[in-house]
Amino acid sequence: GAANAMAGVAHAWLDRDPVLIVTADFPETMWGKHTHQLLDLAALFRPVTNATIRLTAAAVNEQIRDALRLVQNGRPGPVHLSLAGAVADETIAVLTPQAPQPDVMAASPGAVATAAALLRSARRPLLLVGLGLEPERPYPELRELAAALNAPVIDTPKAKGSLPAAHPLCGGTIGLMQSDPAYALLDEADCFIA
Repeated sequence: GAANAMAGVAHAWLDRDPVLIVTADFPETMWGKHTHQLLDLAALFRPVTNATIRLTAAAVNEQIRDALRLVQNGRPGPVHLSLAGAVADETIAVLTPQAPQPDVMAASPGAVATAAALLRSARRPLLLVGLGLEPERPYPELRELAAALNAPVIDTPKAKGSLPAAHPLCGGTIGLMQSDPAYALLDEADCFIA
């Protein structure tokens, strides 16, 4: 089951989707002695998760709190929790985890002023949009910014459609083929907003 979940977890990793995957695991005393359904799950999930955590009765509250923080802060993405049967059978005092607040990065006033100055001096600005945008949602702010700057909007496959293809400032999609016309717009731009 854990191996079968790998494709979904990898997809969540690429899309930066916050997912908790909980797998059963063998106790450490069985490692190296059992041949059926025994995989190194930490090694399996490590490349496509923010963390892989082997739950223990002594630290489960802290481990769950850490997992909830890791799944959504910084680069959101999956976290793997591994639970051995013996640990699952133990009685522990469970503290209700508070939902951690996502990290919020606020730009300093100086950084905003610098960015505004760069935009004012740009002759060929370009907007590059990708992960984090849901193509089916309307984005009036994106359209307004593109129109105010008279800047083409290039999207990645994950944000394709955030500006309709028929819109005069739609510059196309990059990341599908090296010959995409949108790459010429990237070469011509003197300022990127991503």
